[in-house]
Amino acid sequence: MSSLIESSPSGLPSSANGTIVYALIYSITGEGKNAKDEIIRPFRSAPMYEESILRFKVVKEEIVREIAGRRISFDLKIFEDSNLIVEAKTPLDLREFADFSYQKKIILDECKKLIEEFQPGALFEEYIFFCLKDYEGTIDSFLGNHGELIAAMLKDEPMKLASNEIEDTLASHIRYGQEDLAIVDWDGAFLIDSTGEFKETIAVLELAIVQLLNYRIMDKRLVERIDLLKQQGQPFDMGIFPRLSPYMKNVIKMRSQSVMELESLDSALRLYGDWYSGKLYDLASKKFHLHTWRAQVDAKLQLLADLYEMAEQVTESRFGLTLEFLIVVLIVLEILMALADVY
Repeated sequence: MSSLIESSPSGLPSSANGTIVYALIYSITGEGKNAKDEIIRPFRSAPMYEESILRFKVVKEEIVREIAGRRISFDLKIFEDSNLIVEAKTPLDLREFADFSYQKKIILDECKKLIEEFQPGALFEEYIFFCLKDYEGTIDSFLGNHGELIAAMLKDEPMKLASNEIEDTLASHIRYGQEDLAIVDWDGAFLIDSTGEFKETIAVLELAIVQLLNYRIMDKRLVERIDLLKQQGQPFDMGIFPRLSPYMKNVIKMRSQSVMELESLDSALRLYGDWYSGKLYDLASKKFHLHTWRAQVDAKLQLLADLYEMAEQVTESRFGLTLEFLIVVLIVLEILMALADVY
């Protein structure tokens, strides 16, 4: 399609069948008991490799709550043992856009109650999926009529958006077939699929968000460690024999652990075995600025590496001076002993 906005909005859709999926993602330390495996197989394209199939562990599912007059179903699943994903599902009615912000707050509060046993960290990510199966006309005509509303929903913005902002929002999309579309924004995605098959798209975007969260956590941890290092002062024990301080040893250990965590994260999220998932992940990666976050983490790891290299050079230099001093002392002792034998 040449333009996703073909005309001004012509009111709200009179009929639309879909689901809102609100996802809340935390890093956790608690274990998921009695979990069962959930496998998300590629739906759209080949090639498909067994090692690239997405796998989760479902710890709780179909927990139904009646909240503010809405029926909401909650599912809890774990990815790679340390990432908890809560999905809250409720029917989608585009005519209720004005209440979305209020609904998100209610759902967030309920999600926090459900995850307490997993000991979640302080940082988290939230994302909302608007999944539409039935719609009026074609995808092109639907977007042409309701593009302004969709852009406002994705940005959770009640004010009237400028036309260029609407265009930019809707342009960030991937389309595989005639009857499916995924528009990806920073806070949410609008998914249209006449088959009602949204699991693969949601799973890929959730894992991109998992990666974003883990980069944020690692970046924050490195900032705290580097700040603490600055407060500690000298990284060396200034005794007769040079040696690294216990804190500097902790820094080395922390850097090694961070590098291993980073490699583990990248290996777990190395996408993917099919064309659609890979292209969708690339779109999400750009939208979430994953490369920028990764660069920030790498820069801090490099700083720690530079500090260690400096410390190693200073230690070697001091060790060399100490060794030279001992050699001089030994030579002097030999001379003194030789003189003592003469006299």
